[in-house]
Amino acid sequence: DSTDSYRPPAPLGRGETTMAAFRLGTPNRRRAYYDHFSEEEMDRRWRAVRDMMDEQSLDALVVYGNGGPEGTNVRYLTDYTPSFVTYLVLFADPDERSLLLAGRPNHHQYVREVALVDEVDTLLPDPPTKVVRRIEETDAAAGRVGIVGHAPRYELSIPYRQYAALEAGLDADLIDATVPFGAVVATKSDEELFAGYLEGSRA
Repeated sequence: DSTDSYRPPAPLGRGETTMAAFRLGTPNRRRAYYDHFSEEEMDRRWRAVRDMMDEQSLDALVVYGNGGPEGTNVRYLTDYTPSFVTYLVLFADPDERSLLLAGRPNHHQYVREVALVDEVDTLLPDPPTKVVRRIEETDAAAGRVGIVGHAPRYELSIPYRQYAALEAGLDADLIDATVPFGAVVATKSDEELFAGYLEGSRA
């Protein structure tokens, strides 16, 4: 199933404590044990981002993230908070599988438990090549690909060498989509506002 039809798992029942219940082959199996947004909220976000892509005539979107506040755009769509460089690739066509490039193989069990994506792959050693390869498997390879950095106001975006590698590897037109993506993120739902209130009350 695509992320659009994501259904959060039920918590583990009593007795489900064997290692088999926590296998890497069961992505999102323990998501209920982490702080996370609801199914309805995540569906709303994906729909809003795809509406933005339609308005901007984008066939694919490459979302860059890093540790700390630079990971918020990736977390917005996946519920996974990056601790270092991360790329999310998604498509206007919901039938195309989304891809998250994150960390090393030993990180992937946790990533798969929390991240709402179709595929997880290792970031290293060459993330731009993996991004290019995934896009070239689709019709987006000849279309328009949006690039989402972090904060254009402060000129925080994709590292230059990685951007240059994307530009060299893709025949598609690369479009800076950071601002329109940010406008989507800035439109808060009641659930997001309540989550912010809870976080503030814990401070």
